[in-house]
Amino acid sequence: SSQGYAVIAINFHGSDSYGQNFTNSITGQYGSWPYEDLQKGLTHALSAYSYIDPNRIAALGASYGGYMINWIAGQPEMSARFKTLICHNGLFDMRAMGYSTEELFFTEYDAGGFTPWTNPAAYELYNPVNHVANWTVPMLV
Repeated sequence: SSQGYAVIAINFHGSDSYGQNFTNSITGQYGSWPYEDLQKGLTHALSAYSYIDPNRIAALGASYGGYMINWIAGQPEMSARFKTLICHNGLFDMRAMGYSTEELFFTEYDAGGFTPWTNPAAYELYNPVNHVANWTVPMLV
């Protein structure tokens, strides 16, 4: 932080650090518990470390983290906390992923065991593309 930077790396639900149940906990819940973990983690870090300037925060993520950046961008109460967002290779449209992959296991598993044509609602529940109208924070893709 001597150069004015701090890194907050939140180990949210779905990661593999706390066993398989913790990893599997996001099945069908892509934008719920991990999103809540990120909200609480940022709030805690800002209250615990006074040297972090709450007006100069960037968030970045790759792969699933990139998905979370896209999800955050569409949630005004969270996205307003950031000066900028950085998305690397993040999922943008759950439907498109379900219709375009050659490996349906992962999309079905992530959506709680459903394909996009057997339960479209499972792909819409936490679909970032449905919240693009709320995007206001600059994003590097």
